[in-house]
Amino acid sequence: MLSTLTSAAEVAGLVKDEEAALKLLVDEGVLTLDRICKNCGSPMALRKRKNTFEFRCRKSRKADCSTEGLRKNSWFSNTRIPLKDALMIIVLWINKYTSKQIVKETKLSPSTVVDFRNYLRNGCSEIVKKYEVIGGQGKVVQIDESAVHTRKYGRGEKQRELTWILGAIEDGSRKCMMQIVPNRTKAVMVPLIRSWIDGQSEVHTDCHKSYGTLSRYFSAHRTVNHNEEFKKVMSDGTIVHTNTIESLWKRVKQPLKEGNGTSESLLPSYLDEIIVREREGDRFASRIWKFIKDFKP
Repeated sequence: MLSTLTSAAEVAGLVKDEEAALKLLVDEGVLTLDRICKNCGSPMALRKRKNTFEFRCRKSRKADCSTEGLRKNSWFSNTRIPLKDALMIIVLWINKYTSKQIVKETKLSPSTVVDFRNYLRNGCSEIVKKYEVIGGQGKVVQIDESAVHTRKYGRGEKQRELTWILGAIEDGSRKCMMQIVPNRTKAVMVPLIRSWIDGQSEVHTDCHKSYGTLSRYFSAHRTVNHNEEFKKVMSDGTIVHTNTIESLWKRVKQPLKEGNGTSESLLPSYLDEIIVREREGDRFASRIWKFIKDFKP
């Protein structure tokens, strides 16, 4: 149910109030109503208090454990906004609504929406850590680096700076990896490339000198000189190009252009969001809700 929601209207029609939001999250297994008192071992009862919910032990009289927050030990434990609003933000973020659009739908402050989106992107960073290497025997992986503009300390156009990103994508799939690099030297980029890509892969790059030693670590390394051609046909018929990763860079940069860049501190999690969206494709919503459901503090 949750992973099929795609619009603000759908969420609003399904979640009328906080009780409805709670019921939906419980029905989907994201939150649980099973809570046991840590002192007496008795089941705790859920009650509503002001605009939130809490569990209360009717037998224990110890003040430090007679009540317990509904969100404790869940992904929502680090959030304070109503569950109804949290649901709305998650669904709209998954479906690529802008922060301005989410503010309009939720009536929350822009800073609250931005902070919540950052929290969601941090989840993407955790998902990326669990991804396996890309490529493998018989697979081709394209590698490239690209520069993006960031805003120093979150300031605007006058404070834009250039930041380099190293990326790799497997031909014929959405499997990719990206990371900010302090420079484009061999010492920085080659270890990252080796950590991302299966050694049995064939890798394609441009003629940047830092890629010169990749043939030592992969089954083959083929290059195309962009000063002379966009693609090269090898004697065995292999076509060498970096068009796939160039297309990835366009998808990475377009939202940044529309939003006048992002702060350098937030760029890593932004890249992780792109990686998860690319690799999961139509399964992105399901993957995010699974992460939220399985979250352990």
